[in-house]
Amino acid sequence: MILLVIGLLLRRYFPLHILADSKTVVKTIGNLLFIIYGLVAVPTVIQMIRHKTTFTTHGCTTKLITRGFFCYSRNPLYLSLLIVMAAIASYSNSLWLLFLLPVLILALNRFVIVHEEKYLEEKFGDDYLEYKRKVRRWI
Repeated sequence: MILLVIGLLLRRYFPLHILADSKTVVKTIGNLLFIIYGLVAVPTVIQMIRHKTTFTTHGCTTKLITRGFFCYSRNPLYLSLLIVMAAIASYSNSLWLLFLLPVLILALNRFVIVHEEKYLEEKFGDDYLEYKRKVRRWI
């Protein structure tokens, strides 16, 4: 969220456009990315609710989910976060937000996912290690 606010502030005071002459193209791409975001995030959250496990970073995971989008990414909600940031970047025609996407990836990897994976390894042991061998972190 902080990076999104920073990107939007940079866009406002120091505009850098993805495509200066084609608002229709960037808005269309943004809309498509918003749809992809919904197609990933909504079913993932529903699946987590059905399995009665948390989708917050500070909650206690009750079950290892390996179906749905979890077959393709160990972190489909973080992936959807990246997609929505790219959607906002495109829709707002902000190169700043695109520049901040790699920063978001690095921050998630270093400060969130590494700790979550350690927790999941301790909680689910070999089952999680096997899942980790089969499924990539992002896609």
